[in-house]
Amino acid sequence: HMIQASPDGRWLVGTDLGRDRLLVWPLGPGAPAVAATELALSPGSGPRHFAFHPADPRLVYVLQEESSTLSAVELTPGGPRLLDEIPLLPGGFAGTNYASDLLVAPGGGHLYALNRLHDSLAVISLSEARKPRLLDHHWVHGSYPRSACIAGSHLYVCNQRSDQLSHFDLGRPEAPRFMVRQTPVPSPAGACAL
Repeated sequence: HMIQASPDGRWLVGTDLGRDRLLVWPLGPGAPAVAATELALSPGSGPRHFAFHPADPRLVYVLQEESSTLSAVELTPGGPRLLDEIPLLPGGFAGTNYASDLLVAPGGGHLYALNRLHDSLAVISLSEARKPRLLDHHWVHGSYPRSACIAGSHLYVCNQRSDQLSHFDLGRPEAPRFMVRQTPVPSPAGACAL
């Protein structure tokens, strides 16, 4: 579903949503042409997007679309290693949800994950990089948040079914604040670029 090189250029990482796998290939001069090493994630989890830790490119946070969970993974020469997995929904939530996008907050101390159908922005603390912790949820003031982008100290969420972007202030990255401002956009689904 997604593929990207690590910030240090040592690894190429990809998600296989259908097989619930994280795939990792070594990169760089002299790296052998080898098959990917695979990390099996929870059955039926559906890994979708991922983000690298801003200060440690060996740490990758993987968003699972189907299970609405987040996995912390360490990239090692012997292959990827699962460190932790946490839920991205409030305890007791029994409805259907599809996690959709994952972004690193300004300053690198937090992650933001989007929840489609729960229609929320989950805030995750990275104060312990290997053990992410769910802090809070914020309503996105729209329906079916598909993707988002950060521009400076602002977050813009694409609400696909309600045809608008919701604007958040990230002056306090741990507590995004809705700006009571929305921009009409027909069925926004792709990553927004500002």
